[in-house]
Amino acid sequence: MVVKIFGVLLSLLLVGVLTAQLLFAAAPFSSDKHIKTGLNCHSCHETEKVVAGAKVGMGKCLSCHGPYDKLVKRTDNLILNWHENPHYGELDCNECHHGHRADENTCRRCHKKP
Repeated sequence: MVVKIFGVLLSLLLVGVLTAQLLFAAAPFSSDKHIKTGLNCHSCHETEKVVAGAKVGMGKCLSCHGPYDKLVKRTDNLILNWHENPHYGELDCNECHHGHRADENTCRRCHKKP
């Protein structure tokens, strides 16, 4: 019974987040971009039941978007290529890309805008 209630609450929360995102025209989350290409939760999380806060391993990201050196080349047209990180080398995808909340520019934690 508790599991069903949790599932319903989690579903309502996700519907609320997606609705708010549409209403306020927020930038799409990574998960939204993936869903638009025809993927589903299982495609990335590789499990039937996904627990809240579950991260997708970098290996899974790179199985579609990588290998990392080619990802660096594909994003070389950016003013600053975030994938060519001089501090950390191959930075874990989850540091910047958050599936169900807005991505963040991790570099901005230290490097402030001029």
